[in-house]
Amino acid sequence: MEEPEEGIGGADGMEVAGDVQDREDDGSSSSDSDTELQQQITDLEATLADSPYHYNSHVQLIQLLRQQGDLDGARKARHAMAELFPLAEELWLGWLGDELTLASLPEACMELRQLFEKAVDDYLSVRIWLEFAKFAVDKMSVMPEGMEYPRAIFERGIIACGLHVGQAGVLWDAYREYETAVLTSMQVGGLT
Repeated sequence: MEEPEEGIGGADGMEVAGDVQDREDDGSSSSDSDTELQQQITDLEATLADSPYHYNSHVQLIQLLRQQGDLDGARKARHAMAELFPLAEELWLGWLGDELTLASLPEACMELRQLFEKAVDDYLSVRIWLEFAKFAVDKMSVMPEGMEYPRAIFERGIIACGLHVGQAGVLWDAYREYETAVLTSMQVGGLT
């Protein structure tokens, strides 16, 4: 009496075939999802070509392009939207966050600096000013103004929104921390 051959999927091999089919389905559902995502993007682009002032279509297009991982496409979509509308705080913070991940070269930092300038001109937000100040502190070594660059950004931010009762405290605190760090480094370096 022969015993059935046992393999990975069991005695009759049906589970193995089922597992392979499941894996193939996962791959095809992923490509189906990608195809569906691309179709949604194409549909939104067509909608915006017909009706460029449809705000929600711009927002959805940006979200889908980010979901797809197309940061260049998202950047173009954001620029197109910014030409027509002032962007909301969350849209600016998302855009700036995406660009921050890419800003490693000095040229990219200068472009991001211009984008921050546009953001603070477009929308009054303590959170955007705080992100701008953090960027200025992180990138002061590549800016022509050096240490004065973050100070100028903090001061402009304080003038713009320093009296915001509910949120300005974080901007004031960050500015104080920056100035304390500068003072400490000067004292340690013997520059006082």
